[in-house]
Amino acid sequence: MRLRSILFTAIATSLLTACTTPDFDPDTQTADLFEVSIEIGRLGVMTDQAGDAMSVLAPNRPSADNDLESMAGASEDLFQQLNYVLFRYNILQIQACDEGWLSGEDCKGSYLPGWAKKDKTMQPDLADLRRWGEDLQARVVALRTIVCPRAADVTGDEFFCAVE
Repeated sequence: MRLRSILFTAIATSLLTACTTPDFDPDTQTADLFEVSIEIGRLGVMTDQAGDAMSVLAPNRPSADNDLESMAGASEDLFQQLNYVLFRYNILQIQACDEGWLSGEDCKGSYLPGWAKKDKTMQPDLADLRRWGEDLQARVVALRTIVCPRAADVTGDEFFCAVE
């Protein structure tokens, strides 16, 4: 799982050269593109860690990882990667609700923000990617905050969900 997380981050970073916008100014946008790429890659890592934690907490439950690695590896841009993280988050959310780690509003259905309903071939600008990533990050962090400390207690690994 850790290797997949590293690979996912590497893919996000390598996409820096593939992402272009019509008014691309290398002096002002390269740093922003790199930052957004890192933020989305970090979301993938955090989502993977939440999945790892849930595997520790519910070892008899089927993994949410079946065939998802190939989806991440096939991502061609940051928007697709963000949709992959959303898909992965929704699987983990359902499992966390089933196990009783989440409840109430968090368990009323899958999270499907407006940006996820957009054409998957579109190329959103960096401001949209950043805003959408921050929105999803709030949910991923909330899930990690619940499952990671529990898994750290079970494994005895205080760095179980360390991102950096």
